Amino acid sequence: MGLRLAAAAIYAASRTSFSLEFHSIKLTTTTSTRVWFSSQPELADDNITPLVAAAAAQNKKAILDSKTMKAVSRVCQIDSAGKLHPQTLYLIHELGMELDQIKIMARKFPNFSYCTLEGKIRPTVEFLLHIGVPKSNIRTILSKRPHLCGCSLSANLIPTMAFLEGLGVDKTQWPKVIHRSPWLLIHSRQKIQSTVDFLTEMGLLEHNIGKIITRFPNIISYSVEDKLRPTAEYLRSLGVDIALLLYQSPSVFGLSIESNLKPVSEFFLDKGFSIEEFETMVSRFGNLYSYSLVKSMIPKWEFFLTMDYQKSELVKLPQYFSYSLEERIKPRYALLKESGVKLPLSQVLTTSHSNFNKTANMLPHGRSDGTYLPRPVDATVFLSFKLQTCVELLWLGSSWFFSSQSKLADDDDADMTTLEAAENNKKATLHSKKLKAVSRLCQIGPTETLPPQTLYLIQHLGMQLHHIKLIARKHPYFAYLTLDSKIRPTVDFLFHLGVSKSNIHSIISRTPQLCGLSLSNNLIPTMTFLEGLGLDKMKWPKVIYHSPVLLTLSRHKIQSTVDFLTEMGISEQKIGKILTKYPNILLYSVENNLRPTAEYFRSLGVDIAMLLYQAPSVFGLSIDSNLKCVTNFFLDKGFSIQEIGTMVSRFSPLYNLGLVQSLIPKWEFFLTLDYPRSELVKVPSYFGYSLEKRIKPRYALVKESVAKLPLSLVLFTSRSKFEKALKTKIAKMRPNEDSKVPQLCGYSLSENFIPTMTFLEGLGVDKTQWLKSPSVFVLSIESNPKPVTEVFLKKGLTVEEIGTMVSRFEPLFCYGLVQILISKWEFFLTMDYPKSELVKFPRYFGYNLEETIKPRYAFVKESGVKQLSLARVLALSYCDFEKLLKKKITKMHSNVASK
Repeated sequence: MGLRLAAAAIYAASRTSFSLEFHSIKLTTTTSTRVWFSSQPELADDNITPLVAAAAAQNKKAILDSKTMKAVSRVCQIDSAGKLHPQTLYLIHELGMELDQIKIMARKFPNFSYCTLEGKIRPTVEFLLHIGVPKSNIRTILSKRPHLCGCSLSANLIPTMAFLEGLGVDKTQWPKVIHRSPWLLIHSRQKIQSTVDFLTEMGLLEHNIGKIITRFPNIISYSVEDKLRPTAEYLRSLGVDIALLLYQSPSVFGLSIESNLKPVSEFFLDKGFSIEEFETMVSRFGNLYSYSLVKSMIPKWEFFLTMDYQKSELVKLPQYFSYSLEERIKPRYALLKESGVKLPLSQVLTTSHSNFNKTANMLPHGRSDGTYLPRPVDATVFLSFKLQTCVELLWLGSSWFFSSQSKLADDDDADMTTLEAAENNKKATLHSKKLKAVSRLCQIGPTETLPPQTLYLIQHLGMQLHHIKLIARKHPYFAYLTLDSKIRPTVDFLFHLGVSKSNIHSIISRTPQLCGLSLSNNLIPTMTFLEGLGLDKMKWPKVIYHSPVLLTLSRHKIQSTVDFLTEMGISEQKIGKILTKYPNILLYSVENNLRPTAEYFRSLGVDIAMLLYQAPSVFGLSIDSNLKCVTNFFLDKGFSIQEIGTMVSRFSPLYNLGLVQSLIPKWEFFLTLDYPRSELVKVPSYFGYSLEKRIKPRYALVKESVAKLPLSLVLFTSRSKFEKALKTKIAKMRPNEDSKVPQLCGYSLSENFIPTMTFLEGLGVDKTQWLKSPSVFVLSIESNPKPVTEVFLKKGLTVEEIGTMVSRFEPLFCYGLVQILISKWEFFLTMDYPKSELVKFPRYFGYNLEETIKPRYAFVKESGVKQLSLARVLALSYCDFEKLLKKKITKMHSNVASK
């Protein structure tokens, strides 16, 4: 029985495979198949299951092949008119695809051939275009992942994008992300969340997870248990910081442990590096694992052995393995070898080509006796050189050039041609003291290395040599500061406060005098003093980065500013917040800057204490060049001094905005808005918003909707709240038009809508009110609006008054003339009201004559109350109407009694 089952399965598979070859291969007869089986020895039952499984697999493959071939055939099919399918033509003409590409897509994803053009393909393409993907990239994306066209935009793609954006994926980078990893949007939320949970488990912060997915979206594709976790455990065994490596080089986690990671690790360990050294190399350059061992690392290692460097240089600069051996490493090292100059490996490789070539042209060349001379400098080139370029030659130890240049700088009778060339340079007045300082920091010592402080700044802070030269030019005494007693303690102090190395680099470049101050006598006491004033100690890294010169100020200078702030009415608590937010205020002179500025703003009626607290940076502006110009601008536009003061009080940074670049363009656009000038006094922060990105787009939406929103609501709120407010306003303007008059869609634009709109416009009806009563567009002009208008005209109302009535009560034309309007008009004539009352309150015609109008007017008449408007008689609820009437009667009786 088992043998028969196996035979039947294989026979079925053979028949299926035949049918899938489109009759291109002839089938051996059924008889021959049976003969083959009859000639085989009887099979044991244990061998039957593998045969059945093999037959099933063959059958499944045959079915898949059939589906694929049908899909390919379908996309290439030509109809009776000799044309390809619409979706195929669209991909060819709109996206520039080749037919062969489309066939490959059908083979990858057979269901693609059944995706309709209008239902699937075009919406997907337009969606990708909408988010900024170029057409040429869409072709690549669909070729890689045609499955995208099979996904629903509303149910799959858009929700997945929203989910990923919620995780921190940069929405501006979607074009690049999808181009690099089009299958990202196909993953389920569960798959994405599992990867996010793993990243969180590894110590990544939420905002860094979004950055990782943005830079390397493929990480979502990897299995957590089969790929990411084993890789993390292996790297952790080497002492690598997993969170740091995931953030810096997430692509490493896509490499094979056996084929990539282990061979590279073993290579370096075999070369004598310790695990700690190798861990340091991976932490500094995570992509170390990404390079080929045979093609890249081994050749570069072998060349490194020929260089005059210790192995520790590679620990400091593992990026060595990322540079081209033939185009960068060998040529640069050859030049250094020729000149006999010794430079750190980082300086040899990390500098740009232009900077290195500039340096190489000035390197000394060897002589036959083993000594070196500077390269000759052409005299004409020398005369046109800026002094800065001359200084570049000094650090190579060319003492003959230094002495001649010093003489040139000190000699009053120097050649005028040279002086004229120097004057063209901003640094033409460099003193010999500065030249000596630059020379001192760049001088090659007996050990053929740069001075210790220079090496420290290069190796530990990542400074370039030209940065150090600039520091010496700005502050020559910096060259005489020792490493261990001045520079290193200052750097360690800043690092201890939480300032990053890259920021320390910037701080010392801008304020090198910090290194000349004593920690115990200057920096620490100044910091303690500022903290005592309320400066937030947690903010020191930011404060020092933005204003490093702050720590160089004397206590007397700081106290004078604090006394001024106290004088202006700032409390002690707020003084600390001001110093934390804007430490530069301590740099301004109290008498020459702060006080005159305060007096100027006081003349405008501004609260100085509030302005200092909200926008202290305003006090750093020039009164004549900034403040007066802005004030005069607003005065010229008709604002009063009091209004300008109010605007500044409500929006303190107003004066920080550029007059030409910001204020004038926004003012000119404001004049086109339907707002009075007083709106700017209420909302002066209007000038703080982007004209192109916020003001214009939002106002365009308001204008298009015919809604009226306050300027504050248009600008202040988030986009979602703004859109919600706009929809609510529109809904109130046009309450359920479709539900009220669903038959609107059946009426003609030319025969109904346009004539009615023209008629209403002729009466002066407010356009914003037209759609509040959409049923008016269903009525015939001849049978309703015109007769009603004519009756009111005969009753003595003007066209303008009728238009006002319709604007205030839109359904007026919808009431029957004989049954409602005339009867209510006749009763109105019996009431003690002028006709103008109907213009103010045309809603009178909407109330029931017998149940509301007559009874209420009878109460008023009987009570003897006068001067009660028609609106108050009819519009109030019954309870409120009774209360009002009783109140009026009581007041009337009290007046009579007093008389």
